[in-house]
Amino acid sequence: KLVFPGKFAPDSFCEMVQEEKVNNTAMVPTMLAMILEYKDIDKWDLSSLTNIAIGGGSLPLGLKLKAEKLFPSMKAASGYGMTETMAGVIGSTLKRQMADWPQEEIDQIIVKTGLANVPAIAARVVDTDGKDVPKDNETIGEIVLRGHWITEKYFKEPERTAQSWRDGWFHTGDAAKIDQEEYITIVDRITDVIRSGAEMVPTVLLENLTSNADFVLEATYVGVPDEKWGEIPMALVKVMPGMKVKEEDLLKFLEKEGVEKGKITKWMLPVYVAFVDEIPKTSVGKYNKLEVRKNMDKFVAMAKRVRL
Repeated sequence: KLVFPGKFAPDSFCEMVQEEKVNNTAMVPTMLAMILEYKDIDKWDLSSLTNIAIGGGSLPLGLKLKAEKLFPSMKAASGYGMTETMAGVIGSTLKRQMADWPQEEIDQIIVKTGLANVPAIAARVVDTDGKDVPKDNETIGEIVLRGHWITEKYFKEPERTAQSWRDGWFHTGDAAKIDQEEYITIVDRITDVIRSGAEMVPTVLLENLTSNADFVLEATYVGVPDEKWGEIPMALVKVMPGMKVKEEDLLKFLEKEGVEKGKITKWMLPVYVAFVDEIPKTSVGKYNKLEVRKNMDKFVAMAKRVRL
């Protein structure tokens, strides 16, 4: 049966799972973070919950591991869709030969955005000329889609339709990379990429890496205007309840787990770190980076500069 939860809140969600014995659900990453933060989580029986599909944003590996540690019977996986497409038009399913891989390697696959494995759907990652980017899991391009489940046009918006549909492909506006196994990983909205000097800093990459720190509950990144570089990265972090840390601890974590392991470069490290009570969110629970930019002076004033 289907159970409709209404407006999301951790307590009502937990009550619904316990009373209705819910097995599968879907939510955005911030909703999962709210459940992990919920102080009365232990009073509910959530053992029926076995699968959580994460959409509306990237599933950080750290968030996935923290959730599965709290709920041992549950697995979280990521997927991708738009209002213009369908839910799960791209999904993080395993290929047959991966079934016996070590769990750590499987987790790395499951947090990728996934494969276009829906019938009659094709997906590519292309450069600004519409050519496929190399399948090196590094080169950033844009996700384009076509198929029977993709909208044909926007109602009474011919210019927007023409901008989105080019050369027979629907341009999503999502920046991504693709690997040799054809797994796609979203790295940002094209409009959210931080442009620092001649380089592009994908904020989703930084958010996912930051979430691996045990003291981080939520994190997002925006570009702060800078005369020399154009933009420099600032991290907004909501710390796990009860954790006592300093802003420099995040920089040290990213240097060790990111720079030293070759996951990010030094110039991707945040220049500013702000510990906040709440990160602004949209009505559907996504990080509201537009709101952060509108109040940039306020957040910069709250932040600490952690490097030159």
